[in-house]
Amino acid sequence: MYEAMRDVTEVVVGYFRLMNSFDVEKFYDVFHKEARLYGYRDNAAIVWSAAEYREILAGREAPAARGEQPNGDIFSLSLISDHQAVAVVKVSMSGTRFRDVLTLFRDADTWRVVSKTFTVEV
Repeated sequence: MYEAMRDVTEVVVGYFRLMNSFDVEKFYDVFHKEARLYGYRDNAAIVWSAAEYREILAGREAPAARGEQPNGDIFSLSLISDHQAVAVVKVSMSGTRFRDVLTLFRDADTWRVVSKTFTVEV
């Protein structure tokens, strides 16, 4: 159990780094290739595939490019089974704070985010 929690935590920390660097070369180290993202922003629902989200990040200026440091907090991290985990996190980017719920799944020996729901913190 300890190893699984450590491995899940490493993916979440990798997520924080990705949300700061927008390093799309490392995108699939964090997200499963079939991941889905769901959110609500500017009074509209958003649904993206992993590939769509990767392209969105690739087209934006990364917070790191403006000198920002990775900024994330883990509110809760639950290991549901040997293959499932859920993390509730907060990430700040360019003055906007997001609350994210990450569902992680372990396929063979590799943990990846398979779904992300997000909202902008008011």
